[in-house]
Amino acid sequence: MARTIILELTDEQEQQLLRQAEKLNLPIESVLLRPITHPLPSLSYSEEDLLRFFLLSDLFNTIRAARLVGQTTTEVPATETTTNLLHILKGGALITDFQPIERDQQHYLLLHLTIDGDRGTAFRTLSDEPELSLSKEFTAILKDLDHEDPQIREQAVIALGEFGRDSQ
Repeated sequence: MARTIILELTDEQEQQLLRQAEKLNLPIESVLLRPITHPLPSLSYSEEDLLRFFLLSDLFNTIRAARLVGQTTTEVPATETTTNLLHILKGGALITDFQPIERDQQHYLLLHLTIDGDRGTAFRTLSDEPELSLSKEFTAILKDLDHEDPQIREQAVIALGEFGRDSQ
């Protein structure tokens, strides 16, 4: 059974739909029905995966921000995930060392950063270090962390979390 539905669109909405229809080479009706006929895949991440993603994202953002302003140390919350990743990064192009500290009954990790403030150089140097003998998968993730497309960087952080989980 088919049902007729009447939509009232503003001129701007209609123009957006027409542009999208033209771009996809589809009638406007198909563009309107596309979310129903071609739904986006469901991204079902567990709470643990999301937490790991945010921890890793926060870790790299903290390192990046500190390096951009020339700091030689910075602090991040101490978690198993960040500690495991920092063991991999220790002595590389981003951090020289880290140590646990406690402040106000909270556990943190004090990171000693390398001096180079160029994020891209740091990731390329880390991924190109032969003596680190990083796996090809990990090297590819590090290169994606340096990509100009934010979606690719986001996927790299997720992949990094999965890589860390799989290596435990």
